[in-house]
Amino acid sequence: SPLIPSFWRPWSGSCGVAQRRSTRRSHSAICGAEPDGAQGGEAVKERSVSVILLSGGQGKRMGANMPKQYLPLLGVPIALHSLRTFCGMKEVKEVVVVCDPSYKNVFEGSVENLQIPIKFTTPGKERQDSVFNGLQEIDGDSELVCVHDSARPLVSSEDVKKVTFYDLA
Repeated sequence: SPLIPSFWRPWSGSCGVAQRRSTRRSHSAICGAEPDGAQGGEAVKERSVSVILLSGGQGKRMGANMPKQYLPLLGVPIALHSLRTFCGMKEVKEVVVVCDPSYKNVFEGSVENLQIPIKFTTPGKERQDSVFNGLQEIDGDSELVCVHDSARPLVSSEDVKKVTFYDLA
């Protein structure tokens, strides 16, 4: 589902994305949701998930005067809805926002009340480059990494919790 974020289990040791990417299993094999709370998965510990919030898109197809993730939804920029959802989760230890430096102030103005560290990095030419840039900033001892597009504001903490059960067997 496009509303449920992607989760990855980081490699042991440092975040050597380029050299270890090919040895990794697919995301769906790592993170199987247990919809009814059935046993078989393992719950993620508190403050063990790093979130990469992708906010670097240009939104050219929409034809607005700014990228869609910064347009207001209920009076708040769309990207901040996802940021608040993730920052309200006990499993999340940090959020890396991938955005153009000219939009960094959108996030900085809303992080004073958040209890989770927010880091920033710049977007790449393509989406995968932006994900790579975000991966370079995460804490290396995170149990899981969540990648979410900030232009998708309807992700709920319940949806995220469904995929925080995983079974590596």
